[in-house]
Amino acid sequence: MEYFWIGGWQHIIFGELTPDSEGNRPIIRQLCFGPLETREYGITAENAFYYKEHIIEGIGAGEKIFEIIDVSEFSAALDREAAICQKYAPHLVKYSLDIREKVRKGELP
Repeated sequence: MEYFWIGGWQHIIFGELTPDSEGNRPIIRQLCFGPLETREYGITAENAFYYKEHIIEGIGAGEKIFEIIDVSEFSAALDREAAICQKYAPHLVKYSLDIREKVRKGELP
């Protein structure tokens, strides 16, 4: 797991084999501290689908949106994160691009 900060947002890039407590494998997580907000992209526990999850705490306490997304939306999220890394954390660009290449080749999920 590697991370960097941009203002109040922490960007975390996971290895594709790191399951969370629900068995899902997060790939990208973005955390904001004020109000607490989480955006996450990853692969479901069944290794069959890509997902995005958005959690807002504070004013919208406990609001959680979990959606199955297609490969193009997942790839676009990886591309956006690679562009952000290029600007703010160039040493981490390879993680997003490596995962993006595995998705393109059909190796993930």
